[in-house]
Amino acid sequence: MSSLYIQLSIFKEEWYYLVKIRFTKLSDEKKSAMCRKVLLDHFDHTSDETFKQRYYVNDTNYIQGGPVLFVLNGESKMEDFYFEYGFPFELSAQHGAFVAGIEHRFYGESNPFGNDISDTENFKQFTTQQTLADYANFRDFLIKEYSLPQDTKFFVFGCSYSGILSAWLPVKYPNLFDGAFSGSSPVLAEKDWFSFNKHVEEQLPQDCFDSIQEAVSQLKPLWETVEGRIKLTEYFNPCEDIMDDFHAKMLNYRIITPLQIHVQYQNPPNWPMTVMCENMTRAQDKLAMYIKVFGPREGSCMVNDAKKVFNNAWKLWYYQKATELGYYKLTTPNSPLFFDGIDSEFHNQIVSTIFGKNFIPNTNYTNLYYGGMKGNFRNTIFTNGKYDPWSLLSITDQTMLSNNSEAFVYDDAGHCAPYHFYNPAMPPGVLEARKKINEMITKVTGH
Repeated sequence: MSSLYIQLSIFKEEWYYLVKIRFTKLSDEKKSAMCRKVLLDHFDHTSDETFKQRYYVNDTNYIQGGPVLFVLNGESKMEDFYFEYGFPFELSAQHGAFVAGIEHRFYGESNPFGNDISDTENFKQFTTQQTLADYANFRDFLIKEYSLPQDTKFFVFGCSYSGILSAWLPVKYPNLFDGAFSGSSPVLAEKDWFSFNKHVEEQLPQDCFDSIQEAVSQLKPLWETVEGRIKLTEYFNPCEDIMDDFHAKMLNYRIITPLQIHVQYQNPPNWPMTVMCENMTRAQDKLAMYIKVFGPREGSCMVNDAKKVFNNAWKLWYYQKATELGYYKLTTPNSPLFFDGIDSEFHNQIVSTIFGKNFIPNTNYTNLYYGGMKGNFRNTIFTNGKYDPWSLLSITDQTMLSNNSEAFVYDDAGHCAPYHFYNPAMPPGVLEARKKINEMITKVTGH
């Protein structure tokens, strides 16, 4: 990985390693992901329409009667979540566990309508309630298909969005799922979210903060004039003309996103925030380094067309945000490190541009239905990292929990850090989080 850029494939090395693991000891034709038929609408008893949903199993370490470690995938195709099988696979040897994972409906090859994501009329069954029902149905399928004992304990794994689902699952289906690990999970839906960027600013070392502010202070006035936008075009080479205000705001959005990600994923072994800060603080020309770190790759234009930025899985995820979850990260006027203009109206314009219609996130209903931070969570361990802005919408206070649930905050890493394959660079807090997850599995499953 380049010292100046953090990729969305930050955990690529772990994915490649995990692909080499044989996910099943079953027949050769089942070495890759398998499919099962599932109802498109679990709540319409007049419809029997089905679609194919992908899943994985691994019984390498399974001992008859052991628990199932059930891994929930999030907002992308299954292959993008291979890294999430790392820790559960390691734990399976200690617990004699059967490992199973499932692709989220509408993502990857589990889209009922194939690759067509153009018509939101097809998204009526693209909800978290239908998704949880998929998981409940999958539990019965696993027990029958793999001859598991009827009283098998199911412990659910999820992190980030899938961590929300893992926390909700034992609440909504307490007779089917016995406990959960919910990592870096924003269980409180929030439409207009101002504190995300403030948290990012607060995590930076002072010299790094000052270096970025020096560059941003030179760029901020340029958004306001034609001459300034010409200069911004020279610096960042946007693909679309930023004399158009929406394309200008999209460029703004693209520039600030890497800063958010560098801080959010301050995890071993790459420590992206540390690398970014080293580059920014050592540079004599702060603006030139800022452009190098946060601008486009050399020879490429910076994509600032909403339809191109939010395509495929990103479009599907935006639909979930626009209907149920919110999570619109807003900038505040006079922010020292973030540009103005990323407001609620900007996000509404993204939605109308990519979907051809507008949606308003019904976060009030989501929080009422699932409980927000006051959900009746049971046998669930929540872990969050100090650097991670998503922790602001998660459970970090033990006093908010009962029903044998726990909250643990590690102060030495960021988003989903305990969830990956073990590596010797993991700091003490992350290792303690992994220990507590392991203990919760034993407590809940008896194995």
